[in-house]
Amino acid sequence: MLLPFRILVILLAGLLAIPAMAGKDEFVDLADRGWNYQLRTTMLGRDLSIPVRISGQTLAGAALCIVGDPPAPSTRAVLNTFRDLAAHIFGKQIPMRYAGPTSDLCGAGRTVVLRLYSGLPPNKALSDDLNRMSETYGLGLPPGRFYVANSPAMAQTFFGRHGQPTHIMVAQPRGPTTILEALFYKSILIEELYQSFTFGMDVLVFERDAAFLSKLQEFPVNPQRMAWTSP
Repeated sequence: MLLPFRILVILLAGLLAIPAMAGKDEFVDLADRGWNYQLRTTMLGRDLSIPVRISGQTLAGAALCIVGDPPAPSTRAVLNTFRDLAAHIFGKQIPMRYAGPTSDLCGAGRTVVLRLYSGLPPNKALSDDLNRMSETYGLGLPPGRFYVANSPAMAQTFFGRHGQPTHIMVAQPRGPTTILEALFYKSILIEELYQSFTFGMDVLVFERDAAFLSKLQEFPVNPQRMAWTSP
């Protein structure tokens, strides 16, 4: 059941320019490294008695509920392209709608909540989203906890007693951007979408001259001591 998503990771990598030395073995190794999903146990207070069930069938039928700031034109372009790719692979479009500033109208079911923001991260809204998810899906998170964003783009899939929701929060441009800024905002949104819909984890690239073979690859950077809007 999970095999199609191992193949999907490899297919997604094929959208990039592939160097001549990259062969089948390299792609399989890359898919394995990004696809070995490990449940993060660092969230203090998580109810560890809740079972983890990863099923490719539920991923293929997920709906995308956008909240927070309305999608910027560049954000909408990425979302539409991602939906077209998903339709090509799964044979059907990902349901997508903008539900307003809060996630109250996102409903239940297999839902991916995408919170968009510009400027400072909306930690209060993030906390409201996760607490609502915990109550709706029975995630077992400590009630009323306040959560803080630790990256301009972050995603987490939760396993609850009443379902499996995913939450993504990504910064987007709030006006005209430089070429570097446009590439940055596009890159972080693409990576979080791919990770959420394929269960792929980060594949870190430590060699700056190495070519990227997958949308799950990234350079390890600690942005916590830098302004997130800094060039």
